[in-house]
Amino acid sequence: MTTWNEYKNTMTSFTPEELSVMDTLTYLQAERIRRGISQREFADKIGMKQPHSLSSSGWTLCQLLAR
Repeated sequence: MTTWNEYKNTMTSFTPEELSVMDTLTYLQAERIRRGISQREFADKIGMKQPHSLSSSGWTLCQLLAR
């Protein structure tokens, strides 16, 4: 399985700032999963609504940014 750091090094069309945002989002997602927190629970904890498009399609923020 390819790790995020390995995959990230193949992405050449993003600026360093965009890669930094993706690093942060990837870390948050991994930490959320490690702690057993659902997307809905996480959204509630940070005071945001979970976007319907993300919850129903299964897409992650990182996948959306990488498109």
